[in-house]
Amino acid sequence: MLSRRSTRIKTMQALYAHNRNADLTLEGGRKNLAKTLDNFIDQYHYILFTFTKVVHFLTTDAEIKAGKLLPTEKDGEVNLKLLDNNFFKALESNSTFDQMTSKGKFDSLLDANVIATLYRKMANDPRYVDYLDTKLSGEKEDFQIVKYIIEDLMFHDEVFQQHMEDLFPRWQDDNEFLYSQMGKRLKAWKKDAENVAAIVYQKDASFREIEDFADQLFLKTADRDPELHAIIGKYLKNWDEKRLALIDTILMKMAACELLYFKEIPVKVTINEYIDISKSYSTPKSKEFINGILDKLMKDLSNEGRIVKEGRGLKN
Repeated sequence: MLSRRSTRIKTMQALYAHNRNADLTLEGGRKNLAKTLDNFIDQYHYILFTFTKVVHFLTTDAEIKAGKLLPTEKDGEVNLKLLDNNFFKALESNSTFDQMTSKGKFDSLLDANVIATLYRKMANDPRYVDYLDTKLSGEKEDFQIVKYIIEDLMFHDEVFQQHMEDLFPRWQDDNEFLYSQMGKRLKAWKKDAENVAAIVYQKDASFREIEDFADQLFLKTADRDPELHAIIGKYLKNWDEKRLALIDTILMKMAACELLYFKEIPVKVTINEYIDISKSYSTPKSKEFINGILDKLMKDLSNEGRIVKEGRGLKN
């Protein structure tokens, strides 16, 4: 689920925290990095968990309206069709998903007002009304309403966005990529409602590979800081290092580390990734600055025979 780019960003943030906090040990920094990777998975599953709670609010709404002493015409019988949605039922009954939500103690994180707000917004949306009016709906219609609730309703609702930001400190960094990943996994799930493995994320071999990459990148960059500092330092002779953005320095050290010590990562991938990350996480002029430094660095290290690449390369 996590891309190499998002993993590099999380490693950069861990290195920044390690650099700024003199009391944070190397081991402490590694543990914090591992937690941020786990936190990404928690955010993903909490979004799905919230979806199930919005659907369950149908029952709550029906009970509220049934208990009114003076019900209005609009308070008529609540249509519970969504509770029979094939995708919802498959997710709700999946033991792996249940274990994920229990382990994350998601019930304690829920905000009843957020669920009620999302439900009311859904109930008044023409797309939901059309879904209810379609008497004979199959997997296509079932999938489309699930996709609407998760992608269009939840991700674009200010109340839910604020709720996620309150719960997960990295939400602002992660939500765009989470949206992208959710879309990809929803498409995979569309082929078969029973294939819950397509939507529920498990820590498989690919995730372990990501964890190892992040840990090694953090450890090697931090542990070999003096060496990496000396390597990029000769390209900064006309710059006041104290005035350089710390993020820029960290990004260049990480790039140098990958060029030298990660033989399976292509040179172009490393250069392009760190230039791209600088656009979002550093100063407006950082892209050109880092691009120039890394270009010179790559050429010099290549000429010195210090860049040795081999293997099939990591997916990015």
